[in-house]
Amino acid sequence: MGVTILDEESLALGVAQRVFLSTDATVVRLLEGCFDEPIRTAGLVQKSTAALPADAELELTGDETILRRETLLQGSRTGRNYVYAEASLVLDRLEPGLREALLSTSEPIGHLLVANRVETFRELVRAGRTPAGPLADRLDLESGEELLFRTYRVISGGQPAMLITEYFPPFFFPAPRDGNSGSGREARERLVT
Repeated sequence: MGVTILDEESLALGVAQRVFLSTDATVVRLLEGCFDEPIRTAGLVQKSTAALPADAELELTGDETILRRETLLQGSRTGRNYVYAEASLVLDRLEPGLREALLSTSEPIGHLLVANRVETFRELVRAGRTPAGPLADRLDLESGEELLFRTYRVISGGQPAMLITEYFPPFFFPAPRDGNSGSGREARERLVT
């Protein structure tokens, strides 16, 4: 089974699913609010590379350096892996303070954007479902389990500066009971357990 792109008809999602897939807030802040614990990166891997054809959504001119960043967003108290994220960042389009912080720390991008007061706009590119496949080990899942994902561009200074894809494990998205997502408290309890 390949990637499924979600459309209006197939978006039979609960409240938590819709919020995480459609928000233009940083996922780090949402995670901290939902799970009541600070979020940190874990297993951060980042490297600078030349642009690739997959970077077309960043509207590159060909001379830019791309910082590729892969990480888990993890609860700092529980050690629970909440999200796996991949980001492609156009270093020349980032403010100097943010660029330096990205290269010298392992802080989540959402924390760095806030700390550096970077004004941004997020534009959802796609959202869908995909088998966990090679991401299964990172999220303590079976390879056939399904993930929801969203890919969005972060626009800064009028230009696409980041392309980020976040993968959400199944515990985020239990099926609504009787076609109803229930009360906010029930939804949060299902999110946490």
